[in-house]
Amino acid sequence: MKAVNQGTQAKVDARYQIMLVLWFAFLSTIAIYFVVAQFIVQPALETLPNKMLTVVLAALGTFMVVVSVVVKQKFLAQSVVQQQPGLVQTGLIVALAMCEAGALLGLVDLFVTGNRYYFIVLIIAALGIMFHFPRRNHLLASSYKNSADLR
Repeated sequence: MKAVNQGTQAKVDARYQIMLVLWFAFLSTIAIYFVVAQFIVQPALETLPNKMLTVVLAALGTFMVVVSVVVKQKFLAQSVVQQQPGLVQTGLIVALAMCEAGALLGLVDLFVTGNRYYFIVLIIAALGIMFHFPRRNHLLASSYKNSADLR
């Protein structure tokens, strides 16, 4: 990989800082979901909890987290081929949103079925978000040709 010039380095640094803030915000919302769920008073369910719905929601939430990895990898590969650092940020946001959707399915499980183990899906989603920690080298790989053209 070629050296990156000053202007490109500044753009990469700015984009990387934005990605860090977004990553932290998405991770923080998982914690907020957990805290909110602790203060929600669940009405007494008159029927037996629907275990099949719990399994489906948990599986779908976990599936969303796993698919987020594949989606992000596609965006990263595309960003290198097209030399567009914006695709790295887009891939991160899409992957984080998919993990967030998995966490929301865990909350839906709590509110609909009253499952007290809803937090397992929240933990899986949080681990997925932690896995998607932004890396500067992804941005550099998608902008190294552009920096050579600017010289």
